[in-house]
Amino acid sequence: MNPEPFLLRKAGQSFYNISLLDMKKLMRDQDHIKENLFAYIQDFSVAVRDIFEHFHFYMQVELCKFSFHF
Repeated sequence: MNPEPFLLRKAGQSFYNISLLDMKKLMRDQDHIKENLFAYIQDFSVAVRDIFEHFHFYMQVELCKFSFHF
């Protein structure tokens, strides 16, 4: 059974995220922020993940790691 229709209904939006993380929790763990951010993004519905991929988000983060010391 595909859980997506139930998750969309529960979220009340056209997307969902099943992560236990939020932005505050991400920022509290600076030593693992990149890994946690990527995990957070992977917990979005497919349509949202497609947006991140369309804009090459992962590559952008990798390029920024030298500036932010990820």
